[in-house]
Amino acid sequence: MPNAPDRLSPATGASSLADVTALTAAGMARVDAAIRRELYSDVLLIRQIGEHIIAAGGKRLRPQLVLLCAQACGSLQEDAVQLAVVVEFIHTATL
Repeated sequence: MPNAPDRLSPATGASSLADVTALTAAGMARVDAAIRRELYSDVLLIRQIGEHIIAAGGKRLRPQLVLLCAQACGSLQEDAVQLAVVVEFIHTATL
């Protein structure tokens, strides 16, 4: 395995985060859409909270980790997206 050292060499923080972001981009778009769906309400404040969660951005590592685990298990189904949404809601609620 001549490439083994390359695979095992430490990545820089920037490139590894970029790799995670690239791997989870499609799933995170689904997470954002699900957050908007879950927080849709006729009550303006509820909608504003949902938009705040999405607009806050940040690294959003917690939902990305959920999606990476689902992908590592071979499937990115809707239940993994919903779990990523729940993890993001719990994290946001505890800030």
